[in-house]
Amino acid sequence: MGRRPNSERNEKICTSRSMNFLEETLTIKNKEEIRYWSRNAMNGTDIDLPSEKGIYTLILFIKEAIEISVGSLGVISFTPGYYIYIGSAKNFGGLKSRVTRHFNKSKRRKFWHIDYLTASQHVEIIGVIYSTITNSTEIDYESILANNVLNNECFTIACPRFGASDKRRDVSHLYKCICHINRCINNVVSLFYSIGLNPRTIFRF
Repeated sequence: MGRRPNSERNEKICTSRSMNFLEETLTIKNKEEIRYWSRNAMNGTDIDLPSEKGIYTLILFIKEAIEISVGSLGVISFTPGYYIYIGSAKNFGGLKSRVTRHFNKSKRRKFWHIDYLTASQHVEIIGVIYSTITNSTEIDYESILANNVLNNECFTIACPRFGASDKRRDVSHLYKCICHINRCINNVVSLFYSIGLNPRTIFRF
């Protein structure tokens, strides 16, 4: 019997990883807040997110080793595995508008570093952890969260300055998970709580 094509083997591996991930999410600390959206909805428009301002973390799965040209950062190499990206939504449309944009693989214009990464067919958004913030707050929760992730034992910098070109104090907003994915997610949830936010989690099934 002939050897299966690489694409077929890779598809089976990715499917297996996704199924394992779903089982792992059941032990998240705030599991009463877990919600799911359809795996068939690739554009993210069916995700029940608020239109308020907020802070969010994307949970990304990179299926295979890739190299991507990311604007002024140049060509960046990414190894397979789980990553998190910390962002904020403070403009019109809030969290709903900003997070939905990340699901669009055919962006006409790429404004942010994360646009280059999420546009890749080898990158899948498998979860979102988010919290709304009040309109009057002047606290930079995005930077605080990113710097707390930097000092967490379960993450390593994926690319210096990624997503942080407008924030001189921040080393990066993109990190790779180096612990078990379930532990990484729990740590992010705990970091949200530690800075006074009330996180909600949504995962793709």
